[in-house]
Amino acid sequence: GAIVTAVDGAREGARAGLRPGDIILQVNDEPIQSSQDLSDRLSGGQRGKVTIQRGDKQITAVLFL
Repeated sequence: GAIVTAVDGAREGARAGLRPGDIILQVNDEPIQSSQDLSDRLSGGQRGKVTIQRGDKQITAVLFL
């Protein structure tokens, strides 16, 4: 996964509830193994489903990528 290191309060990630320390596991059901995987799967302006790990919970959020 890719670890969220910072969240800009005015951006989509903050509105979707992402927090520093969250681990992004999947984008649109595609596994994320590294920050490069995450960059490769992000397409600006498209809605996407993101699965994150927060502690012992998995959370799914939909946001504009």
